[in-house]
Amino acid sequence: MLLFTGLFLVWSLVIIYSVYTANVKILDQDAKNSLENNAIHTANQINRMLYERYLDIRELASDPVINAHKSTPGMISGKLTEYLNRHTMYESLSFFNMNRVRIADTSEKEIGKQYLLEDYWLNITKGEDFVVDIHQSLSLRKPVFHLASTVKDKEGTPIGVVVARMNIEELYDVINQAFVSHNEETVYYIDLVDKYGLILYSLYNKQGILKDTSLDWEEIKKSLWKEKRRAF
Repeated sequence: MLLFTGLFLVWSLVIIYSVYTANVKILDQDAKNSLENNAIHTANQINRMLYERYLDIRELASDPVINAHKSTPGMISGKLTEYLNRHTMYESLSFFNMNRVRIADTSEKEIGKQYLLEDYWLNITKGEDFVVDIHQSLSLRKPVFHLASTVKDKEGTPIGVVVARMNIEELYDVINQAFVSHNEETVYYIDLVDKYGLILYSLYNKQGILKDTSLDWEEIKKSLWKEKRRAF
């Protein structure tokens, strides 16, 4: 009787443990799949948002007032202000000549200042027509999206660059829709990083934006390396 009871308990424990570990694996895989799906959805939404902003800035760059040689700084500033009033997601809009001198700006800051050959200017001078990046705005004194587009005259010659600055908090709405709003009881610690691990946006470490490298970057690199090796 004792032997039978002992065997029964042992087999019961084995079955309970097997079921438990199987359930844990299922839950773990479900969690991974959910995070992966949310991450893919978030990336797609960010791409969509940036594409819409691309269309905005290219439209502005082709405006007859913006791309006309005869337009005065006052005329250009008025057109930028008009556009800003219709597209309130932007913090400010600027027009530069090809020497990186700010000619007009909706904030009326740093007019006549020549900017250094860095950030999006490096890409513009290489011939790119449109550049988007995140860095510290000199005029707004905070990290923002910069969307820069060359302005070409009727002959197709570059005569200037329009630059839009958009608050990076616009990313919060995208991330919130994909993660937070689906499960308000779960606390997420989410970073958006570049290819070097530099934090471009963070839900929990706002002071580390454009300064810190993600604490998980080394593990992420190992994971990415494994995926590359598996692909080949």
